[in-house]
Amino acid sequence: MGLNKADIIISGWNGKMGRTLRNLAPNYFSGNLHNAEHLDEKPNVPFLWIDFSHAGCFETVIEKVRTLNCPLIMGTTGLTEENFQQLKALSHQIPVFYDTNFSLGIHIVRKLLKQLPSICADFDISIFESHHASKKDAPSGTAKTLANDIKEHCGFTKDIPILSHRGGGIRGQHSIIFAGQNEVVTLQHESLDRSVFAEGALKAAQWCLGKTNGFFSMEDLLS
Repeated sequence: MGLNKADIIISGWNGKMGRTLRNLAPNYFSGNLHNAEHLDEKPNVPFLWIDFSHAGCFETVIEKVRTLNCPLIMGTTGLTEENFQQLKALSHQIPVFYDTNFSLGIHIVRKLLKQLPSICADFDISIFESHHASKKDAPSGTAKTLANDIKEHCGFTKDIPILSHRGGGIRGQHSIIFAGQNEVVTLQHESLDRSVFAEGALKAAQWCLGKTNGFFSMEDLLS
């Protein structure tokens, strides 16, 4: 898409994702970068807010975004159902782009899950997800999304078991295991670098420029 003239406000400025966003943003936008925690005044050019902080910051973030009336791109997981309803209500005022995973690869997996034949319901299906030691929510938002996809497209009525592991600097790995009596099929995605999430969020930010409101996800961006 090339460079867009817009400033970017970043939540979690000093976090791992915040630093990655700061490094990559100049590849997508020609404006200035702002630390959300030290935003003294409203930028006088088009601007967007990108949030990859944590669920405890949710209320503060959406209140500031509502006041600034700017697009919000959010990848924070561990949100409650009430939080999602707040985001959807906010999307009537501004563009809200939310996804549990901004990597392109995981959405290839999601598209494959939509094509699952009903016979998959004859398998025991489970999900294993592994992330870095400092990730607070478990299971991951991505694992929950994949489990919902399976139930929706495979006709699987039981809850999908999710096993979570936290350790080291693992960027993110999700394995969907289809276990039959005499065979096992595994569908797996692994993120090798957190830049894939930052690049996805920045592409989403570009995509949101010029929109007045609405609730969007990576599915909209990739459709």
